[in-house]
Formats: sequence, C-alpha cells, structure tokens
Amino acid sequence: MNTMIVIDSQEKLLMQPVAGIIELEELRAATGAQWVESVTAPSQDDESTDIVFWMDEEGRFVDNFRATEVFEEITGNRLNWPLVGTVVICASNDEGECVGLTDEQVHEILETALM
Repeated sequence: MNTMIVIDSQEKLLMQPVAGIIELEELRAATGAQWVESVTAPSQDDESTDIVFWMDEEGRFVDNFRATEVFEEITGNRLNWPLVGTVVICASNDEGECVGLTDEQVHEILETALM
C-alpha cells in the first residue's frame, strides 16, 4: 500500500495510506476544499513517477510555507508564489492519474519537511 502526505494550513504533516488511484473526491476531502489545483514536481529520472502537490484553491489567503519549501527542495526550483491552504502530496502514474507515493518518495518528502 502506498501513501499520500497532507500538510495542512497550520503546516502539520499527516500520512494517509492509499490503495490504487486517488479520486478527485478524495483530494477534495483531504484538502477540505471544493476547488483544488495542482503543481507538479517532475521526476528526476525516467523510472520514477512525478510528485504532484494538490492545494486548496479556496485557501489562497493562507500560505503553506512548509509545503512550498518541500516543493522547492525536491525540484531545485524557486516558486514565485507560495503553495496555499492544505496541500496533498501524491504521485502521478503514466496515465496522469493520482496514486500513492512510493516509500522512497515518502522518505524524501519527510526528510525535507522535517529538516
């Protein structure tokens, strides 16, 4: 079973096990929002899946600095704006569907988030 990571608007981390494809309703429930948008951290090699950060579009007035720092550290790119609201981090498969993170991805994210 794989995992998705939630970083809420108070920057608390929560790991949730997932089986199979993560549906839009699950992303909405995890963010607590009706409207969500995503930012993708492309994989650094061809064998890994992309890491996708889904955020609460309605929470755009609450910056999530911890999730922003994780994204910037993983990608090596600086964002012009912070990620906002509650952020769900999952992976994307070859068909572009949301799936759970691998153990390696979870380790990388947690190591970065807890620095």
